[in-house]
Amino acid sequence: MPVTPGCYLGNRTPLTMNAYLPESDPKIMSIQAALAFFQTVRHRPDLQQQIDALGPSMTATQLVELVNKLGFACSAAEVQEAFRYDWTMRWLHYAPTSPLE
Repeated sequence: MPVTPGCYLGNRTPLTMNAYLPESDPKIMSIQAALAFFQTVRHRPDLQQQIDALGPSMTATQLVELVNKLGFACSAAEVQEAFRYDWTMRWLHYAPTSPLE
């Protein structure tokens, strides 16, 4: 059941619009930062080279250190979740049309 502005929680505390904006959730903001990092890496060969330099044995900690060093604040779990979202969205964008449609 959707909650509309002006509704109250069980303790009669009024709800505010900010309670429903994704930007008010720090985890969502961190996932957005990780997604922005992925987008930035796609367009900057120098960052691609930095990631390549970490090699195939790169750990999540090393990647997060690079992400945070570049000003994108997020954790390893948030980078992994953002990668899952990014990959899924790209798959949906480039996937062939279903034969059932």
